[in-house]
Amino acid sequence: MKNYGFTLSEVLITLGIIGIVAAMTLSMIVGHYKKQVTASKLKKTYSVLSQSYMRSVDENGDFFQTVFKGSTAGKDYYEQYWKKYLKTVRECSTNRRFYPDENLSPWFQPNGTREGTGAYCNPRTRWIAILSDGVLLLFLIYTETITPEPTRMIFVDINGIEKPNVLGKDVFVFTYDEKGIKPENPELSDREAESRCKTTGRTCSILIYRNGWEIQRIIR
Repeated sequence: MKNYGFTLSEVLITLGIIGIVAAMTLSMIVGHYKKQVTASKLKKTYSVLSQSYMRSVDENGDFFQTVFKGSTAGKDYYEQYWKKYLKTVRECSTNRRFYPDENLSPWFQPNGTREGTGAYCNPRTRWIAILSDGVLLLFLIYTETITPEPTRMIFVDINGIEKPNVLGKDVFVFTYDEKGIKPENPELSDREAESRCKTTGRTCSILIYRNGWEIQRIIR
């Protein structure tokens, strides 16, 4: 009488294949979930910033071209045009660091290079606030004493000081003009934005915004 059962080696091989497929599937599911969480947080923060900006403009007038001067320009800019309109749990104190990283630039680009923008408190050029949901905002303003024209950027770290602290993964860059909040360099084509997203990470917010607040394959 023939035995049509499986040998032990066949069973082990089959279980091994099942385990590999399950691990790959689980990894894909977890990765997709993390992307959804990231995109959802970023969309929410964008909405918060947009609403705060419009409320500030309604009460203070269009401050797009406003130039602040002096040693407390960054702090004055934040307190006059943003503080009242955001629900924060923590804000800067003079020259205070928020990140445990001893380097004043605790963020990294996707290529492993440190991001040149310093994420710390400086009354002259930048001010940090943490929202009630843990999102960290860096308001950056360079006055004409540093650059020919005022530079206004808002860095959004969706999980606060927690890692990975990488642009395009948990840190994103926005700016604004007379029309409101927008991703940095919105004039770039998709190809240009994708190229820079891979290297510097600064334009990843453009791709997410254009894709209906969903993270594409290009952003890992």
